[in-house]
Amino acid sequence: MGNGLLVAGVLLLFTTGAYYAYSYYSLNHIESFGETDLVVEATLPENPAGALAPEDGDETASLSSFLASAPGESRTIGPQVGTIGDDVPWEGLAYGPLGVFPANRIIIPAIEVDSRVVELGIVFEDGEWQWERPVYAVGHLKGTADPGQPGNIVMSGHISSPIRGEGQVFKRLPEIKLDDVVVLYTPIRGFAYQVVAKKVVLPTELSVLKPTPDETLTLITCVPDYIYSHRLIVTAKRIGPLN
Repeated sequence: MGNGLLVAGVLLLFTTGAYYAYSYYSLNHIESFGETDLVVEATLPENPAGALAPEDGDETASLSSFLASAPGESRTIGPQVGTIGDDVPWEGLAYGPLGVFPANRIIIPAIEVDSRVVELGIVFEDGEWQWERPVYAVGHLKGTADPGQPGNIVMSGHISSPIRGEGQVFKRLPEIKLDDVVVLYTPIRGFAYQVVAKKVVLPTELSVLKPTPDETLTLITCVPDYIYSHRLIVTAKRIGPLN
């Protein structure tokens, strides 16, 4: 029995040490999850047809070219819906009534996310009020905007959930890049968004939930994986046909 306790103690000590070593490593390399000071504010202009058209016939105009433009220069951001790429199920984005309905599906082709979207309310748990947790889904925070209307559409998902077993729908969200496309579907049509910013903040940073004057999509998950001390914030702006 004594030997068993000794082995258990050694294993516990090793596990604890490995956890703290991983924590130290992750927090010292957290910049790999996104620039902590990167904030990009972009206005997506409309053309007369209600769609964004690339400049000079360039159908692959991107946010990076916009950021490289001279101060004060007006440039169009993002591709037309039909030129996003074969990996994006863009059918349905340009047709159907605009309407305002909650999203029920999210697709992020670049990181292979295809998930249902559920509505999240506020619940009293562990002695405090907090947002519900999405289970094997991406959660839309009630009270934030819906696709097709100005405002901040806030969605969250687990990067992992080893204890509660609630899925890992945003496991690869740290891999997302500027210009990647996110597609939200409502019961009647789809809406495309392009990533314009990525940053890491503390859990107490609530400004990311505030309303925005234009249509913005905010995706949130915990980082680093298994540590969950910070929040990864991905910001995307609406592209494609607006009516």
